[in-house]
Amino acid sequence: MKQRPLTGVILAGGMGLRVGGVDKGLMELDGAPLVQYAVELIKPYVDATVIIANRSLSAYEQFAHFVYTDKDAGYEGPLVAMATALQHSTTEWNLFLPCDTPYLSNAIIEALIAASHTHLDANVVVAHDEVRLQPLVCLVHKRTLPSLERFLSEGGRKVASWQFSQNCEVVQIVGQQSAFRNLNTPDDFC
Repeated sequence: MKQRPLTGVILAGGMGLRVGGVDKGLMELDGAPLVQYAVELIKPYVDATVIIANRSLSAYEQFAHFVYTDKDAGYEGPLVAMATALQHSTTEWNLFLPCDTPYLSNAIIEALIAASHTHLDANVVVAHDEVRLQPLVCLVHKRTLPSLERFLSEGGRKVASWQFSQNCEVVQIVGQQSAFRNLNTPDDFC
């Protein structure tokens, strides 16, 4: 369903505090690092893959076309990572996924892309799993960068708060709530 240039961005810049400070994107699930699940999922839809990471940069380079660190000091949260990605992006639309959601499906990605084609005035298209918003599973237009930088400079860090200020289209993903499960603790990897 790739109908326009699209950059895929995998957010892997967290501190991994709930997994003992380990770089979560490189932790293995069934023999593959978590980041590889995201890379394989988005591959059919994107023209370039970007990973935003704040350590293990050389390890991440094997999975993406580009690896960037947060534009600020690092570990400032996903909105800073999103701003970094948008600054470097050469495409209007950017698909964002966290590195720790290995069960996301093609249907979810396709629903977001389809919504961006249907709702032409939207600047952000974000997934909702029927129970809660999934703000890190989204499409973001590059034209939002000035607004995002302003939001960050004013101390804003809540992803959904910024998204809803951007003519945000929420896509209800029906029957796939478990696909959004993220792995946060060592027990989640068992």
